[in-house]
Order: sequence, then C-alpha cells, then structure tokens
Amino acid sequence: MTLNQWRNRITKDSPKVAEEAFALISRSDFRGVNLCLNRDTGDWLWAIAVVTSNPADNDFWLDAFPTRGESEALCKDAGWQILATFEEEKSPEEVSDHAM
Repeated sequence: MTLNQWRNRITKDSPKVAEEAFALISRSDFRGVNLCLNRDTGDWLWAIAVVTSNPADNDFWLDAFPTRGESEALCKDAGWQILATFEEEKSPEEVSDHAM
C-alpha cells in the first residue's frame, strides 16, 4: 500500500482517526514508528505505532496489516523510520507466515 492509498483509505473509512493520524505524523516531535506483532484485535496483525516525544501518543496505531512485509512497505513509501520491532509470544500452534 502506498502512502496516498493509505491516506485515501483512512480518510474514507474513519475521518476522525485520519485527522489524528495526520496530525501526529506532521508534528515536529514525530520520531518514527514501531512495528508491533500482536493480537489486540483478535487476529495476529503487524501494527504501525507512532513514536513521538510524548509517551501517551505511542499507543496510536497508524494502521495494521496481516504481514510484516505489508507494514514495512507502507513505512518505506511514507518515509517513516522503523525504530523498533516487537512481537508478542505465540504458542506453537499459532506460529505461521504472519510472523515473517
């Protein structure tokens, strides 16, 4: 997904979330993003989480994708530096290509 496709999708799907996302990535203290593999939504997803100088902002997800590659591709196209990558523990039954 390109940056323009992402902007169009979130603006259409959730204008209030889009407004907050655009504000966060435009701030002077926006440092980059963390990629976080988790299942907060019930499914294993690679979340793209904001990193700013305010720790309260760092739980904000710009988006999430089923694969790490999809998350990395958006970050690359957007020019967002990936600062760290985190993975929750998976049971052996849950290990799949989604962790790649």
